[in-house]
Amino acid sequence: MSDVSDGLVSVIPEKFMPFTPVKVLNYYDGPRVFTFNSHYGITYLACWDDDIGSLARFFVVEVDDATVASIENGQMMVCDAFRDRPSWAVESRGDVVYRAWLLPSGDRGIV
Repeated sequence: MSDVSDGLVSVIPEKFMPFTPVKVLNYYDGPRVFTFNSHYGITYLACWDDDIGSLARFFVVEVDDATVASIENGQMMVCDAFRDRPSWAVESRGDVVYRAWLLPSGDRGIV
């Protein structure tokens, strides 16, 4: 379990709320890969990374309907959705995001 925040730029957690799954693409002991819609009307793809105490860490990227459809029908892997796009690490409990960071451009393919 590592501290993802070392040297990263914090962003406001509200950017990613509510952190409520809309479309679950992978479920194992809870949703692991899913889409959610923020209060700002942006659709994101979240991919589980780790549990940190009572929080869960996810990597998050903004997506459109075509990207989600490509993942669902097997034309795109989840990791490809993160390539060449801004992505974030978020730590949440339920539908509340408590901390969030912008990932450096070199980490875009970490999923």
